[in-house]
Amino acid sequence: MKGDSKFFIKGIYLILVILIIVLVTNRIVSLNVSSSEEAENLKFVQRASTILETLTSSPNCLAYEEQGRIESYQLKLSTHKIIDKEKLDKFQEKYQDVEPDCYLDSEYGYRIQVSTFPINIETSNEMPETKNTIAVSLDQYTWEFGSLVFSINEALEKSIKLSIPVVVRFDQSIYLPGTMKITLVKGDLEKIKGFIEKSCYVDALSTNIHLHYPVYLKTENGANYICMKFETSDRCQKLNCKKQIIFDEINSAGNYIFYSATDNNIVRIST
Repeated sequence: MKGDSKFFIKGIYLILVILIIVLVTNRIVSLNVSSSEEAENLKFVQRASTILETLTSSPNCLAYEEQGRIESYQLKLSTHKIIDKEKLDKFQEKYQDVEPDCYLDSEYGYRIQVSTFPINIETSNEMPETKNTIAVSLDQYTWEFGSLVFSINEALEKSIKLSIPVVVRFDQSIYLPGTMKITLVKGDLEKIKGFIEKSCYVDALSTNIHLHYPVYLKTENGANYICMKFETSDRCQKLNCKKQIIFDEINSAGNYIFYSATDNNIVRIST
């Protein structure tokens, strides 16, 4: 009986130890998953911030360049977060449905909106015999550029909207405060678009992408589009790549390894 009792107690003790190990292991796994998700979310926010920072501070993008002289040497000075209205006009015209050349993202897709604040000011100067009133009214100005459509449904992994304050320079006397807002998206359509864009400038590449919907390439008015067939309609993202792209249609969902080979003016994408 004593031996049976000891065996029973040892059995209970062993079960408790196993339960504690399982609970601790589950806790560690859940912490790792949580940390991984937090790291991915932080990376996502950082990417949005990096794009905004590049667009507003690089003279190759939208930053206003001021001509300055130091000891008789003429320099181009890029003023941080003061953006040039002329560049905004050009970006809106040239990149109305595609990401700008100065920042092509091979992992995500994004669209930018820049808006100034409307201004209505009225001041008066009251004198004993006269009253002068000065009124200043400026409408809101808005510019948009970047990808027009994004992944939806199961093909969409995550999206974020982020805004920063900016100043838009119209001329020497007019500087208007405003905001620059980015919509950043990660999904199947953005990944395959990014892979093709990257392949346009590199001889050979490969990547693994899980697709939730069929994908095909189309050419329209001299421009290339990568399209995904969703249940309700097809959604197409315009590509910056102007080379001839050979891409075999993928008719079903699944995990695919994509390969690219670029030779002169031809980009071949295969699985």
